[in-house]
Amino acid sequence: MEQIYQKKEAFVKRVKLALIADERSSVADITYQRNEQGLETIMVLFKLGGFRRINVTGNSNGANYMEIGRAVYEGGAKGEMFK
Repeated sequence: MEQIYQKKEAFVKRVKLALIADERSSVADITYQRNEQGLETIMVLFKLGGFRRINVTGNSNGANYMEIGRAVYEGGAKGEMFK
């Protein structure tokens, strides 16, 4: 099971590199994290200091890709966490 989470983290790192290369995205960093309770989150940090925290628990890499895209280009992801 741990291998799945490592693959998700590696995938998010590749997406981050692509978005940082796009000047219009304003992305400074993107991280994938999983806590001890199994909650999976992606944090998108922007160059001007804003951020979006997204609950991606159980998502596929394709779903994570879509959520990151919504957070960056559409102003909010479906799984966005406000706390």
